[in-house]
Amino acid sequence: MPAPSAADRAERPFFTRIIIATVAERLPRWTCPACGRTFGRNLQGHVCVPVRTLDDFLAAQPPELRAVFEAVVEHMSPLEDVIIEPGDVYLMLKRSRTFAALTPRRRWIRMWFSLPYALDDDRIQSRARDSGRYVGHYVRLCKRGDVDDTVRGWLMEAYEAF
Repeated sequence: MPAPSAADRAERPFFTRIIIATVAERLPRWTCPACGRTFGRNLQGHVCVPVRTLDDFLAAQPPELRAVFEAVVEHMSPLEDVIIEPGDVYLMLKRSRTFAALTPRRRWIRMWFSLPYALDDDRIQSRARDSGRYVGHYVRLCKRGDVDDTVRGWLMEAYEAF
């Protein structure tokens, strides 16, 4: 199924657009007092891992992969309600919940993002059903140029879905 266009999304009933726009604003954020990670659900079950700074995370990456991470961060960080959370082996992008994650491999980055429908594109390596109504998509990013308008559009759609 192709991604809905901006015009398709604009044709949704007004009250549906209001609900979608305000759901993330109403969800409480909870920060674990032990590890400092932030979650969309109070007392979210998780394994505490030390929170790294974004600078520390990026500095630990090889230069060619760092450029990919930086392209994603540059695109998403201007959005005021995005949480960019570096872990030991991943970089998560969160709003009311995690909507995308980037995991470095030896020579590339595996990007996962979640949408409420299955995308059909040659760049999608695999898909997996997430928590019922969402579909996780996996994409291989090898260089900064791979974070193009299409990938940025997918990230924005995933962001808007949460």
